[in-house]
Amino acid sequence: MKCRRCWLPTILILLLGLVLALRAGFDSDLVKARLIAQVRQETRRELAIDGSLRLRFLPRLAVEADAIQLSSVNGKDAFLTLDKLTGAIKIVPLLRGRVVVNRIELRNLRIQAVRYADGSTNFDDFLIKRGATETPWKIDVEKAVLLDSSLSWRDEMTGRRLELENLYLRTGHLGKQARGKLEMGGHIRDASGEARANVIATSLYWINGKETFLQLENPHVTVKGEGSSAPFHLELNARRARGTVGHAAALELAQLALTGEATRDDGTWRTAIQLADLQVNTRGGFLRGLTAEARQVREEDTVAIARLALATLTGRNHVWRGTLLVNGNGSLAGHAISGRMTIPLEFMPGRESSRLSSADLTGAATIQQGERLARTIDIRAQGGLTVTQTAPENVLQAEGRVDLAWDASRLETGWRLDRLDPLRLEFDASLDTLNLDRYLKQAGNASDKSAKVFPAEGTQPASPGSSAENSGIFLPEIRGHIRIGQLEFKGTRLSGIEGNVRVRDGRLEIDDLEESPRDKPVRKKRKTRR
Repeated sequence: MKCRRCWLPTILILLLGLVLALRAGFDSDLVKARLIAQVRQETRRELAIDGSLRLRFLPRLAVEADAIQLSSVNGKDAFLTLDKLTGAIKIVPLLRGRVVVNRIELRNLRIQAVRYADGSTNFDDFLIKRGATETPWKIDVEKAVLLDSSLSWRDEMTGRRLELENLYLRTGHLGKQARGKLEMGGHIRDASGEARANVIATSLYWINGKETFLQLENPHVTVKGEGSSAPFHLELNARRARGTVGHAAALELAQLALTGEATRDDGTWRTAIQLADLQVNTRGGFLRGLTAEARQVREEDTVAIARLALATLTGRNHVWRGTLLVNGNGSLAGHAISGRMTIPLEFMPGRESSRLSSADLTGAATIQQGERLARTIDIRAQGGLTVTQTAPENVLQAEGRVDLAWDASRLETGWRLDRLDPLRLEFDASLDTLNLDRYLKQAGNASDKSAKVFPAEGTQPASPGSSAENSGIFLPEIRGHIRIGQLEFKGTRLSGIEGNVRVRDGRLEIDDLEESPRDKPVRKKRKTRR
């Protein structure tokens, strides 16, 4: 006990001497100049500290700086600005050559992230593994806090802008070998104001500085907001997420689950996505056990279900291959519809362009007998598709073919994606023969039957929201041209029929219909709606 009391005054004298030495030898202008020069040399970025840089000794030793700004590479524009930085430092570890920051606080940090038209970003250099800077000090951070901050994302390839506002972040230990807990949150909105949401995320983490990776354990993310006047709620959970930066950049995900719910005028849509494993590196990787399901619910009755399943997707030499299985059911015009499709996929991602194709997709669908159909129709399908995205204009092109067969009828269709917002498809179709009398129910009299199939000119169809015409089926705007070799309707055979078809807001419109019946005179340019 006496020995300890002898050492105590000595330690206090040493600490007091260290504090006085720090205070006497601290030259803020010199420190600023050295920091600016070092940042310029190592990153080719310009650091500016327009405010003061000072030491504070009470209630503990701390470094404070105001009005900090860091440019993009070569000083193009501002990458980040920071109103205030405070770092509280423990004194005793300084005697052993260690800098232990008890708490570092950043207030009103604003980061402006940009993806340029050529696909590069203003933070690419941070993703490259650098050699360690030589320093006699070992630095550890016990706690980091970020308050009242924001992050903006501007994508010059797509023209999209996102803002993450009111951002906060709290971490535990940060260092080359560190474990801790992460908490963060904020408010997301796009530049148009159509989508906005609150985000909350929590996770345990592990930092391995030797391998330059960050691993998240049991991450959980909650997103609640509104987009296009439709409220939505998302929940994401995973067992593990791991990322490595540098030349050997890689991403790993294990046991990911995403659930979502959105309320629209046509009901509540619920989605669920599950992923067993994903590993991606600079040359390829693999995906295993991906399933996705979407349900449309009206008054607790499920009216539509779509399921996707991808057992494996393997990437080698920048080419990914796998087989997607699609199952779905719903209703259209009061008739139950179910179907399935097998889609072999080949995906080739790239910086300048990416390509997704399927050379031989096959499927089948069933339309059940109902209000208008006198019998069930079984349809067989085959076809192919190609989707290409090209930089830097971010142009998306999609086209393909679909061939359908049922009973004695064959329909061959070529299609292409005309635009994305809103989604519109164009097609050119050829049908060899169709016997409507074989499928349509007979009405009470001829005039009633004609009114049901071909309403009189000027008749307005019912609103999709007030009928079951498109219940459970999402229909984009579709327009195109169709040719029918032979059509049988009400005992009459018609040959060489051509017309323009348009599906919009769940309504079918047929314009400029030309018919060449064998037993009746020709009728031209008859507009029909259904």
